[in-house]
Amino acid sequence: MHDLVDLWGLRYWASSQTREAGPRLRDTEVSPRDGLQLALDHTRHVPNTATVDREAVSTCPTAVQEFAAQTVRYVQAVLGVELGYDSDTLPVLDHYLRSVPDEKPATLALVVSTAGAYFGEVVRRQLGGQWDVTDREPIEWLVTLPSGLSVSPAGMVAAVIARSDDLDEVETGLQVPTHLEPAVEATLERMSQVTEDEYYSLCGRFDTLAHLQEVLASIAAAQRRGQLN
Repeated sequence: MHDLVDLWGLRYWASSQTREAGPRLRDTEVSPRDGLQLALDHTRHVPNTATVDREAVSTCPTAVQEFAAQTVRYVQAVLGVELGYDSDTLPVLDHYLRSVPDEKPATLALVVSTAGAYFGEVVRRQLGGQWDVTDREPIEWLVTLPSGLSVSPAGMVAAVIARSDDLDEVETGLQVPTHLEPAVEATLERMSQVTEDEYYSLCGRFDTLAHLQEVLASIAAAQRRGQLN
């Protein structure tokens, strides 16, 4: 059983049976074109209900903007689809990551860092928060949400590509302030199990982050109301 705080066990913490039975997309007979069509179909049928913080768009560090823009160009060149910095296009990015070769470490490291910048900027624009890039390598860049939770977007991208959270020298999980641990654990325990493909996807991880942020924001609001009464 995964530790809920130290690892990205999250929605999957008690679902080992589901995980073993879940299909592996790389093992199925899906052509690249069919896979892309499935991703595009998903973006059409799943509405984007997140609120975009317009002011936050202009406060993205320059280095992050440059790295994220590379991923937009890569995906445009390979798949012919322009990513728009919203959660609806994450299925397309997930599809792109499944095609990344892992036999070239330098290329893989670049993709992890650039896709991490894009994913982190989607998280920041949709959910709020800020980047922490000072004195950090790109693979170590963090996004801290308004709730206080912090994540390494590049670490999550690495986990999605490797289909494993047990990676050396990269943080794939959540960084949870001590005072939030009980609420985070309780929230995750109430969430439903997911298949392996959803677990190892940026879509699934974004959904979990969004749910956690919503719950923690509600708790914080309730606490403020209690203090005023």
